[in-house]
Formats: sequence, C-alpha cells, structure tokens
Amino acid sequence: MELKSYVCPNCGANTTNTQNCEFCGSLLVRFVEKGIDLSHTSYLNNNAVFPGLVEELKRNLELQSENPRDFIATDLYKAKHDYGDVITIMKKFRWPDGTVSPEFDGKKKGLCIALDFDTYMDVANNKKFNDEQDAELAKFRQLDSFPLFTAHNGTYKSGGISKYERGYAINFGEDAEGAARLVSEILIKVKGWSPTEPYDMFTNVGRGNIGAARTAWEKAHGFGDASDSGFLSPRTWVIAAIIFVIYLICR
Repeated sequence: MELKSYVCPNCGANTTNTQNCEFCGSLLVRFVEKGIDLSHTSYLNNNAVFPGLVEELKRNLELQSENPRDFIATDLYKAKHDYGDVITIMKKFRWPDGTVSPEFDGKKKGLCIALDFDTYMDVANNKKFNDEQDAELAKFRQLDSFPLFTAHNGTYKSGGISKYERGYAINFGEDAEGAARLVSEILIKVKGWSPTEPYDMFTNVGRGNIGAARTAWEKAHGFGDASDSGFLSPRTWVIAAIIFVIYLICR
C-alpha cells in the first residue's frame, strides 16, 4: 500500500510522517493529517509564545542528549491567590492511577505534557474546585489542538481522598517551537496566564534537583508548607500530587 504524503505547513516538504515532519521535525503535519485548518490559529508563528519558552525547551532537549539516563523537566510556575499554578514539560510521565501510556514511555528524546482536570468525588465539599476544573476543561476542548491529545480517564485516591481522573497528554517529539506554541496557547486560553505578567520558568536535571527547585519556588511564594497558613487548598493538593507522581517516575 502506498503511503499517503502531506505537505508540511512549516517547511513545505512532502512528508509521510504524520507525527513530526521527517525533514524539519514540525508537529504541524498532525493538523494537516486531521484536516484542521491552521490559517486561523496561532500555531504558524511565535507571536503568542511566552518569552524564553522556545529556548528553554531546546535546552531541555539538549540536556536529554547529554543526560540520557536522567529525568529532565521544564517547569512553568505562576502564583495565583492561594496556590501555585504549574505546567511541566518532560520526556515521560505516569498517570496518578499508576498507568503508563506507551506513547510517552520516555525511551526516545522528546517533549511531553500531561494536563489534568481531575475532580473530587465528594462534590458537596469541593463544588467550587470541581466547577473550576469543569470550566478549564470546557476551554481546553475548544482549542484547535484538542484532537491531538490522548485522553486518559479513571479514578484514584490521593491522601485517602477519591478523585475522578480526567487527563490529556501529548508527545510533541523534538519540535521545541511547535511545543512552545501549543503550551503557550494552553496557558493563555485555558489557564488564564498572560505572557506579560510575572511567571517563572526553569529546567533541571535529576529528581533531586527538580524537587529542590520546585520546593524552593513553593516556599518562596508561600505555598511550600501547610503550617505557614494552616491549610492547603484543594487545588494545591492536586497540583502537589501530580508533581509528586512526575517526580517519582524516572527509572
């Protein structure tokens, strides 16, 4: 059977690779393969990309080459009211219920993100949080990039509390620019961030260094120790659980 070819929107070459162009590595061929019109999106240039993100993701890939056995993570953090909002770009991950997706097993160099819109089963005591998660998920589903994500649903317990797992993940391959464009859109349109407002971004190698950097950020912004304020918000517990799972997966 003859393989179907597609014109890469990034370099104009004919490619049969429907994940990343075999000539320039762009992930934009995925949109072409799915028949998604790119003309009205922000995926064709870096105009809406967060400052420094492309360079940081290229550095992430370089560090993966230099440290093939270590865990590499690029974290973007923003302080919001009573919690620290975060998105992490890494090479592999494990879902909170323990499932590992074979698409993102970390054997190849690449950039991945996992988004969670998990809600508490105890709706009565967590309605505000659950409503916020529902609202973010609704926004995420409206993105042109949504069809490119792999969904993962299930249930799990964190600290003895039961949750519904509503996760979405994507492996960008080695396309740092494409990854930066899609991550920036998620930050702006789903999470409500702005490239002109304060946020922090850092890439680290090894679980110890990654954990230390995250702990330092949390403490510097008043989210690192429950004893400081007497409580942690439900959203902080979820973010902490996701980070902890990601922290443990490198083998």
